[in-house]
Amino acid sequence: MASNLPPRRCQLTSFRKGDILVSNIRPYLKKIWMADVDGGCNADVLVFRARKNHSPDFVYAILLQDAFYDYVMKGAKGSKMPRGDKEQIMRYEIPVRNPAEESIGKFVVDIMDKISVLGRINSNLEAMARRLYDYWFLQCDFPDKDGKPYRSSGGRMEWNEKLKRDIPEGWSVLPVASSIKTGNEDANFATPDGAYHFFTCAQQTLRCDAEAFRGSAILIAGNGDFNVKHYTGAFNAYQRTYVLIPETEYYGLSYFASMDKISSFKSGSSGSIIKYITKKDIESILIAVPPSSDTFSYGIINECIFECEKNSIQIEALQRLRDNLLPLLMNGQITIC
Repeated sequence: MASNLPPRRCQLTSFRKGDILVSNIRPYLKKIWMADVDGGCNADVLVFRARKNHSPDFVYAILLQDAFYDYVMKGAKGSKMPRGDKEQIMRYEIPVRNPAEESIGKFVVDIMDKISVLGRINSNLEAMARRLYDYWFLQCDFPDKDGKPYRSSGGRMEWNEKLKRDIPEGWSVLPVASSIKTGNEDANFATPDGAYHFFTCAQQTLRCDAEAFRGSAILIAGNGDFNVKHYTGAFNAYQRTYVLIPETEYYGLSYFASMDKISSFKSGSSGSIIKYITKKDIESILIAVPPSSDTFSYGIINECIFECEKNSIQIEALQRLRDNLLPLLMNGQITIC
């Protein structure tokens, strides 16, 4: 959604519902959208509209393919911020398969709709988990034994010098990264000692054809935008990506605590030209945890996060299915009944 609107006196390229919008700046980013509303866009967005008797969904399927973006980049101009050549783009040849256009387009749109739904579910699940984390672990208004908000109902609090704030009586404070390892030893995410395991992946011997990590992990970008993400699957990590592997019960807490703390690292703690954060910065991330007998707080937050990861895996599978089947559909090797 737009954060603001342009002034009234301006010229925009109009588009209608069903048009396909493609960003013409840095085409290799493959930013594409099939409009579900009428609107306007600036000149750096190309608006494609299917001719009469042709399927908009089919045009969308055509423009989703890597072959289209590879073609656009061959005619792009500029080094830092390349733009596609509109005249060259309009010479792009597409297959004309009138009998199959509708079915191929519908197949692709159905997959994209499913991906969109899963994305929205993930956004809602993470927002709910975040809200619970704020209420229960920052405001300390988790349900007490009578189901009432703990702090608001007079629950006993005590000052914690490490966190510089009050926490519920009997709670303890743990560092998110209480055990540091460098390299990819124990990189199967096993935590037999019950400690937090933390890795960087900069070793010279890392094979490009073999993943160093497999499982669920919290990834912290050590420079650039200092993003915090959670991921499940097999992957390698860039030199300044911090891979944090907490115990399962603390996974959600570690994730949101890292997101909160990372805002204080935005300017970076080290480096003169390119700012970056260090292991010491990561070690400074702390979480407040209730006694082990209080398990109410972990389950629902973790369930939201892990459900997001399941959906993300499904999204990746759908994207692979789309990308693998679309060329076969286009050249007629397979058909949709």
